Amino acid sequence: YRKISKLPQPEFSPFSVTGWIEQLKIVFAGKMKESNIDFKISAEKSLNEIIADKKLLNQVIINLINNSVDAVLEIEGERKIEINIFRNSLNRIIIKISNNGPIIPGELLEKIFVPFFTTKKGGSGVGLSISQEIMKMHNGSLVAISSVESQTCFILEF
Repeated sequence: YRKISKLPQPEFSPFSVTGWIEQLKIVFAGKMKESNIDFKISAEKSLNEIIADKKLLNQVIINLINNSVDAVLEIEGERKIEINIFRNSLNRIIIKISNNGPIIPGELLEKIFVPFFTTKKGGSGVGLSISQEIMKMHNGSLVAISSVESQTCFILEF
């Protein structure tokens, strides 16, 4: 695990939230359209830039979006993935990625960040654990909530 999860030290620099959102929309537009997924990304209007390692943050976001796509493809009917970016009352950046795919049962929710744990056929079980490590390197966190009320939601805070 240590070998495959060897991450570079983060290089923090500011980047435009609006530009970043546009890049993510472009990257995922085709996949969302062909899978008939309603994909929305929004940010608090006053949030102009984020200071982070954009490459590492992209790795986390792309992993979480891909996982969300896999989840919503398991359901019939309306498929939704939504990303909200904002600052909380402590001036920390929050990125909330939610989807309306199947709920993750509590006993699995406790294990999803454990290296090599996976429920996917052909999955390696390292994506979420590496994503959590990247968030720790940003002095932040990555948690998951999954319930009928909240859908399935991954929350990054840094």
